[in-house]
Amino acid sequence: MALLMVLVMLVVVGLMAVSGSENTQLQTRMTVNTQRYDTAYANAEGLLREAETALENGSIPLGEFSETGKKGLYDLTAAGVEAPGNLLTPGGWDGIGHLDANVSGNYIIEYLGSTVQGILNADNMNNALPENGYRITAAGWMGSERLALAVVQSEIVLAQ
Repeated sequence: MALLMVLVMLVVVGLMAVSGSENTQLQTRMTVNTQRYDTAYANAEGLLREAETALENGSIPLGEFSETGKKGLYDLTAAGVEAPGNLLTPGGWDGIGHLDANVSGNYIIEYLGSTVQGILNADNMNNALPENGYRITAAGWMGSERLALAVVQSEIVLAQ
């Protein structure tokens, strides 16, 4: 009887050990995936800020925007021009963007057009400055296999 009790206890302890190790493996995979996503998100945020800075300091002049999206710069004011639509998958970034393939992310900038802000009446029309609107979409990924992908977007309006 004592041997049977010991055998039952060993089976129960063995099942608990297997269950515990499976739980540990799952927690480890979740932690690794979270770290990958955090790195991808940090890459995307850094590239978004890089693109905003380039627009603000004039490194990317309006003349470089084209209908074909050369270098990831799209002029959406031209007839029939659309920016890429599949940017939420790692493969959606193949062959597009402003950066080369060696960076852990990429970005596109869309020119949205010119507008005049702050016009309250006809007298203000003469003093209002035209402004250009841009939308920046940046993606960051983890490693060359793009195991994690984070996409961020911002809109910016700059005086001409």
